[in-house]
Amino acid sequence: MLDNNAMQNEEGGASFVYMGEGGPRVPDDVVQVRVDPSVTVIPYRAFDSKKKLEVVELHEGLLEIGKYAFRSCISLKRVIVPSTVTLIGVSTFSSCVRLEKIELQEEGIEEIGGFAFYACKSLKRIHIPTTIKA
Repeated sequence: MLDNNAMQNEEGGASFVYMGEGGPRVPDDVVQVRVDPSVTVIPYRAFDSKKKLEVVELHEGLLEIGKYAFRSCISLKRVIVPSTVTLIGVSTFSSCVRLEKIELQEEGIEEIGGFAFYACKSLKRIHIPTTIKA
């Protein structure tokens, strides 16, 4: 039986629906997260050290991904950042050792904080959009 913040994913497993700071705490054993469309900012350390987290579904309308938001999510492999995101905070994805691909849209992102992809050993290449302000 699923609780109010879980939904059935395509494989029949549970997927946590992240409702923001006012919602329930993200479980440590979460594997898949869908960020609710009402969320415009993923705050500081929202998913920090969720070691089993593999899949994150972000949505158009999301504006910021805060500091350390996904730090040390060692099972995370791929993230698509929507075009509405203008800020990726300091150390947001640092130590995501299995992160192979991060897709940044050509429009939108204006700032990427220091060490955002530090120790992402599997990340071979990243395209930095021209919208980044120096």
